[in-house]
Amino acid sequence: MDPMQGTEDSPLSLLKNPWESQLSELLSLPRQTLLLACPFITKPVADWVSQRLTENTDIQQVQILFLTNIRMESVLAGVLELEGLAQLGRTFSRLCLVHMPSLHAKVYVADEQYAIITSGNLTGGGSSIPCERKIQPSNLLQHDRIPSFKGTSTNRRASSTYPANTPRYMRRQHRPRD
Repeated sequence: MDPMQGTEDSPLSLLKNPWESQLSELLSLPRQTLLLACPFITKPVADWVSQRLTENTDIQQVQILFLTNIRMESVLAGVLELEGLAQLGRTFSRLCLVHMPSLHAKVYVADEQYAIITSGNLTGGGSSIPCERKIQPSNLLQHDRIPSFKGTSTNRRASSTYPANTPRYMRRQHRPRD
């Protein structure tokens, strides 16, 4: 059995290096939602992501949630290039950029159907380091340990801000002020 392929018993498979082709495939898939979560992204890779996304004819209808950790140290070290984030925001009107302090996860999910969970950031080195291991769930919705985010919001403000079919994890949390 090939350890790189998922089975019925285990929907996870390891991705081969470099994993750009798998990420490119993921970026071509979304029709409703796309989650990109990683602390670092460089401008060349942001441009590459933007190019892959513009090849998707439905991309202007897709809600894109980009979770990152905007830290001055990362910007000064050159591993988080704000111009790359800004370009993504200018290109995709439905992009929501969220600063998450202490974010370490690197997870990329298209329509809750296809995901890449990795230790690779969206930087030149992060997508091609040979010692990295990436897991690719073959079908998230068939995996009983991963919850579905489908449903409608009971939060009136969130419902008026986002369409009813927007997954909860892509909605802003509105809390009453003290």
